[in-house]
Amino acid sequence: MKLSKLPLVTAFSLLTVVLISSSAIMPARALETDVELGDTRTFVPDVIRVQPGEQVSLRIVNSGADPHTFTLFAQRNALVPKEDFTQLTAYNDSNAKLADIWLAGGKVGWANFTAPMEQGTYTFVCMIVGHAQTGMDGVMVVTTQTGLDTLTIVVITGVTIPVAVVAIFLVLRMRER
Repeated sequence: MKLSKLPLVTAFSLLTVVLISSSAIMPARALETDVELGDTRTFVPDVIRVQPGEQVSLRIVNSGADPHTFTLFAQRNALVPKEDFTQLTAYNDSNAKLADIWLAGGKVGWANFTAPMEQGTYTFVCMIVGHAQTGMDGVMVVTTQTGLDTLTIVVITGVTIPVAVVAIFLVLRMRER
């Protein structure tokens, strides 16, 4: 191999890494995930991360015997009065919701909606008397995610290392000539 091909191999390696890395920061088109609630009076997970405008499909699973709600308020960064049920009921009655699902024990429901375009936190609670007051609440975080997920890191590593090994092999082979 001639020395003039080394810049070509290097450029190809860098281009591959850039293309794969840039695909990692493109927004996802849809989120589908489970949210479990039950007799422990918790939501699992209690933090849901979405991107602005993303289509969201939450499978709400009531694994307990008691009824529960998944009530997601549409107000960004709102101070939802979770500690006082009377105030929470008044807030619930006067504010818009992205989702409001009531489930009997052992039942499953779906919350399908488009995430708000405004970045911030959106509170969800269980509207059964006493449940939010004992910690049955969570937040949906709407943010532009630019971090690399595990799959992207594996793909980048899986491509970059072999390309780098081939480039090093070619450089060493050229030096032997």
